Amino acid sequence: MKFHAKQDLFKILSIQSTVVHFIQKKLKKLQDNYLATFLVIIRSMKKRSWFLSILAAILPALLTVIILGDIFQVNIADFLPRIWNDQVGYWHWAKSFSTAGFNAGYNGWDELTAPAAFNPYGENGPFYQMIYGSIGWLVGWKNALPIYINMGFLTFSLLLFIRKAELENEQILHLGTSVLLLFPILLYLPLSSHETLNQSIAILLTTVFYFTQKRDLQSYQKILFALFLFFASLIRLSWAVLFLPFFFITVRGSFTKKLLLSLTISAFLGYTSLAISGYLLPPSGNIILELIKETRTSGAHILLSHIKFQLATLFSPQHRMDLIITLETFSLGLWSFFYFLRKKTPLDERVESTSFLNAYNLLVPLGMGIVFYLVAGFHRIFVPHLLITALLLIKQRKYLPLYLSLFIGVLFYSPFWSAYQKTPINYQPMTAEFLATQNIIKQNIVFDPNSESHWCNTLLLPIDRYNDYVPMLPAGIGASPIIAPQNLSYPPKSKYILLDNETLTRGAYLKYFPMDDLNLDLLDSLPHAEIYYNADSGCSRE
Repeated sequence: MKFHAKQDLFKILSIQSTVVHFIQKKLKKLQDNYLATFLVIIRSMKKRSWFLSILAAILPALLTVIILGDIFQVNIADFLPRIWNDQVGYWHWAKSFSTAGFNAGYNGWDELTAPAAFNPYGENGPFYQMIYGSIGWLVGWKNALPIYINMGFLTFSLLLFIRKAELENEQILHLGTSVLLLFPILLYLPLSSHETLNQSIAILLTTVFYFTQKRDLQSYQKILFALFLFFASLIRLSWAVLFLPFFFITVRGSFTKKLLLSLTISAFLGYTSLAISGYLLPPSGNIILELIKETRTSGAHILLSHIKFQLATLFSPQHRMDLIITLETFSLGLWSFFYFLRKKTPLDERVESTSFLNAYNLLVPLGMGIVFYLVAGFHRIFVPHLLITALLLIKQRKYLPLYLSLFIGVLFYSPFWSAYQKTPINYQPMTAEFLATQNIIKQNIVFDPNSESHWCNTLLLPIDRYNDYVPMLPAGIGASPIIAPQNLSYPPKSKYILLDNETLTRGAYLKYFPMDDLNLDLLDSLPHAEIYYNADSGCSRE
């Protein structure tokens, strides 16, 4: 029995060994087949794969859909901005423009209006709402439309650059990776702000500079590219810093001639862009214009104190995202500058090189940002410039400095993920209480397309209640937030005023807001506020 048992055991082991050997051979053959298939695919896509191009371009939008749907378990169609005043404002302005165009109510802070009488909109001018609102007018407004537009703009601009810059598969893969590692791109894609618009503009400008550096542009192409760059500067004034390298590359002649002409044209267009922005914006709607005005009137010590405050704020724990992006910008800009210095070519050729463009594109906006902009916005305003340099480096196959810079964000990713986790707040279905409150507002605050004054379609409300109630307003109703009640001119001009007891009993409202002296008639009560008709507005109550 023992002998037969051993014999049977050997047979079993022999059979097992044969089976394992057979499986190993099959697996090896299968592995070889897959490897061969993969190599065939790679070889077939050696030049430029449309499949990889589309995949890399659509990847941010695709990943956003997956994260929102599978991880956060929310529906994009339920989008309604609930947090961040800028996002709520841009969304409402685009919605209003889709219905009322420039006939909407005023939206400036503290009832301040732009010198341009036709523009009732707030900060950064009317261009965002013109673009997004016009699309809404064409296809019909939906609450989530700005998110779909964001995805469309970003995907289109990436695909255009990939194809026009003739990226090969290796470069396309690095592009897809780099875009995902610039975390603010994913952070702002599912929000209704103008950040994705500016990121898309950055990618288009990279395409412009790619063609510009090829130096075979026709005159009409130079004019079109210059007009696009000028238009971009009206959407975000900081784009004006790219006038100088653009015109230095496109102008022909000696180094001195190129420098003088590019400086003159850039200064003229920059001043023109600044003047147009000042004309289109309310006096309290642009940080850069405010600081320049205050420095000119009060002296340089205002500017120096501001820079000191900026640097102290940047290194505070509340601004880790801004510090990370600033370090990425500085490190990549510094590397580009040193690479520019190491070149042995003539100076005019070096100034026209990609290394100079990258150094200028990063270090100049970085310096201007520290001087002029709010630290809380650094992680937003520097990313488009990082994106330009990243794409130019990928075109040159200089991956190491790019990834060394992006590694800073990967190493300290937690603040970005913490911010991203707030995204689902904007994707919650409307509750019964929300719908009931919105119904009360719609019954009492009605947009009048035939009104002779923008004030008759304007609601004045405290900034602390802006996010709560502006998403409920009808399209066309302007929302003027009270930032500082001492800055208001009394009596208020807005037809509608929304107030709550909690706001009225604290801070500057106790000292400056003359509630008892205002000629207000109660229209209705909301769960946490009251809506008033302002008889001093000069608008009819009906």
